[in-house]
Amino acid sequence: MGWIGETVDSIKSIKIRQVLTQAVTLGMIVTSALIIWKALMCVTGTESPVVVVLSGSMEPGFKRGDILFLHMTEEPIRAGEIVVFNVDGRDIPIVHRAIKVHERGNTGEVDVLTKGDNNDVDDIGLYADGQIWLHRQHIMGRAVGKAYHQVYTYRCIGFARYNIQRLRQQTEKKPVVGCGSGS
Repeated sequence: MGWIGETVDSIKSIKIRQVLTQAVTLGMIVTSALIIWKALMCVTGTESPVVVVLSGSMEPGFKRGDILFLHMTEEPIRAGEIVVFNVDGRDIPIVHRAIKVHERGNTGEVDVLTKGDNNDVDDIGLYADGQIWLHRQHIMGRAVGKAYHQVYTYRCIGFARYNIQRLRQQTEKKPVVGCGSGS
């Protein structure tokens, strides 16, 4: 019968109490992680208190793979601050610097124009069609700190890039070919 029979026998020999203990422990670990994440969301005022830099558009200040910590307050965004934002129609957050801010005098709300430090042009081309400013609902938070974990995050970015490539090729009905560095 081989190793399959041995595996089945070993599974049968595990006592129900051990299985329940392991399941409860795993549940407590997952629950604790969710509680910590929700607490960070409340403290930082942002739906995503931690993001990873995915491109080189903010080099040399932020490199691909850097982990950024975000915070969001009621204070308006100011030119020069580094913000993380979502664009309508895109799921991946973008980390760029606010280069122009238009403050509406009567409401105190601000419209923000951004640009990557390593880019030649502003981000209007990244925004939704016809949009020239970011509004409060687009901005996830301000970058207030960073950690250097590039080796681990490069692996995660590569895995994400591979999955995106796979999805694109599946919709085009083409076979998946590895994940190149520039694709």
